[in-house]
Amino acid sequence: MRKKKINTHLRSLNSILKSIQTAKSNFKYLDIKITAIDSGSDEADVRKIENMIKEKNINFEYIKLNVGELKDFIDPQASVNQKSNMANIYKSFEIGRDGKYDLLYFLEDDYLHEQNSLNEMLFSYEKFASLIKDELIICPTDFPYLYNKFEPTQIILGNNRHWRVIEETLCTFLTSKRLLIKHWDTFISMTKTEHLPFEKPLHEIYSKQYCLSPIPSLAMHCTNINSIYGISPLMDWKRLWDENKIND
Repeated sequence: MRKKKINTHLRSLNSILKSIQTAKSNFKYLDIKITAIDSGSDEADVRKIENMIKEKNINFEYIKLNVGELKDFIDPQASVNQKSNMANIYKSFEIGRDGKYDLLYFLEDDYLHEQNSLNEMLFSYEKFASLIKDELIICPTDFPYLYNKFEPTQIILGNNRHWRVIEETLCTFLTSKRLLIKHWDTFISMTKTEHLPFEKPLHEIYSKQYCLSPIPSLAMHCTNINSIYGISPLMDWKRLWDENKIND
């Protein structure tokens, strides 16, 4: 089971590294840093991850998460796994708030990205922010469960994708440091108390700020293949999986 899990993580990492290289070719002065927050990986797996990123000459920081540091902050009624997840998310938000970068991509470790994903996200964010004259949230995945509701939506043309306004995401999204700080208390509330759904505080923010997802999808959430969150429509998941194979 562990081998299958790390295989998914490495393919996901490989896909975002490819996407970063494509974005760098279009945004000549793009300054990117990858910060990996870990809470229990094997040392051998950590070395694989470090080597993959260093080969691409990308600024990288590895943080070994100490969940105990946040024991007085996180809901004591949460499960052990959920406490680890909540601590990881809080640390991600904290690093984003205190860092130097204007745009932040909070990314879980099981998303396979199209090679043009980051390029499309950055170009589209720039366009949409100019149109609405405000910051926003970009989700890379077109979740099929969001089509279960028969209701009006807004469709906007991005760079090479259509995008639609949504009101729900999971914990992978791109936004600005400015928006993170503006809604700081709401963002971190999901790391203090277990909500139902877990991402409910994010959805509260999306009622105040635009959140958009691409049509067709720019990334596939591997964990949700067999759930209602499932594979995004119009996505060739087999091609994406095969393209990001890591040789042993």
